[in-house]
Amino acid sequence: MSDKENEWICTDPSCNQYRKDISSAIFAFKEDRIINPETKESEKYESIIDINDYTWDEIINACGSFGYNAKQVDKWLTEGEELALIAECLFELES
Repeated sequence: MSDKENEWICTDPSCNQYRKDISSAIFAFKEDRIINPETKESEKYESIIDINDYTWDEIINACGSFGYNAKQVDKWLTEGEELALIAECLFELES
């Protein structure tokens, strides 16, 4: 495994969110999630996102929540592009 495959990439510094590419369709994420909005108390949240575990509709809906249209996301899926961005949308909607 190369050093690049072991790297965590900061995807959102505002919540200390990082992504690690495990394979072309599997990504690890971690971030600080606020558990008490009044006190700003947070805890580390981690998840593995395998795009293959989601239906087309689930992916379209998740990405649509962030302003990406279905045609654009379908093109990404068909051409194997922006899979990390798709995984990030899925991760951000997890509880």
